[in-house]
Amino acid sequence: MPLYRKLPHRGFNNYEFRVEYAVLNVGDLDALDAAVTEVTAEVLATAGLIRGGTKAVKILGNGEVTRAFTVTAARFSESAKAKIEKAGGRAIQTSAPQDANTVATAAKDAKLAAFKAAKLAKVASKA
Repeated sequence: MPLYRKLPHRGFNNYEFRVEYAVLNVGDLDALDAAVTEVTAEVLATAGLIRGGTKAVKILGNGEVTRAFTVTAARFSESAKAKIEKAGGRAIQTSAPQDANTVATAAKDAKLAAFKAAKLAKVASKA
């Protein structure tokens, strides 16, 4: 058996810290109702273009836009942004939301810091 299979594998794993995006093409925006001019993740979810619990949306440039939209999303490709603005709309980029694991990790770190501070205070009071 090769040596690399015998040794333990260690290192960084990005699984806990990744942000998953719902991907949507600009051509899919024409499927929205004609009365819709402002596009957000909630509007896309109610239209059935993305899943309901998704907060981070990335707009890609496949397809054509025929109407002016004000699209608010976490990420845009360069071609998607150009096509939206060429049609007379606006592409507003927001920061990607923190996923649940990142929030849970921050809460766990704060709890651990409070525990260490209390323990240090207890040791200092004995001395």
